[in-house]
Amino acid sequence: MTPPINDGEARTTPLAIAQVLRARIIGGNYAPGEQLVEDRLAKHFGVSRIPVREALRMLEAEGFVDLVPYRGAFVAEVDRDAADHTLEIRAGLEPIAARRAAVYRTEENLDVLRDALSRGEHATEKQQFELLPSLNSVFHSELWSASANGELKNLLDQLNFKIAWVYSLNVRRNATESWQGHRRILDAVEAGDDLGAEAAMRTHIDNAIEVHRRYPHR
Repeated sequence: MTPPINDGEARTTPLAIAQVLRARIIGGNYAPGEQLVEDRLAKHFGVSRIPVREALRMLEAEGFVDLVPYRGAFVAEVDRDAADHTLEIRAGLEPIAARRAAVYRTEENLDVLRDALSRGEHATEKQQFELLPSLNSVFHSELWSASANGELKNLLDQLNFKIAWVYSLNVRRNATESWQGHRRILDAVEAGDDLGAEAAMRTHIDNAIEVHRRYPHR
């Protein structure tokens, strides 16, 4: 059962509700095809149905929810073509971010990356797979910040939720290799090896693409 929300008024806006629901969809707490019943969600969040309905519309626009007339809201399936396109765009952009991060990263960037890597490796060892999508997002988002290219970061930020959703599909199958890949990327970034960081990121993404195409669903 999902724990109740007791964080006060800040957690009851449509945007806040959408953020919680999105995170739970990405994390697998809600399965594809599962119905999201407005009345239950409204009671869960302690709000009327109106902000819940608005949150569901936001998630429909992002592709996480299907709103079916006269039936209600349902968790969407990850569209395979859309996922392939997301990974293709990522493969074009993120190696650039890794290469630049090796040149422009700060100690603050490195501290965040090291912490995310340590926590990700620990969660993998303990098989706490539910923690990994958010830690993966922290690692990659910080790498984009470290690239010191605001336009590149903005482009990748737009893909962040979809990348996390695709990542979550195979998190149990690919956790060890994924976090080994993160370590190779960080080692190169720490060493200031721009071409090594770029190559490590390409290998990391190629592995993610291979696993996704072999296992397109949970």
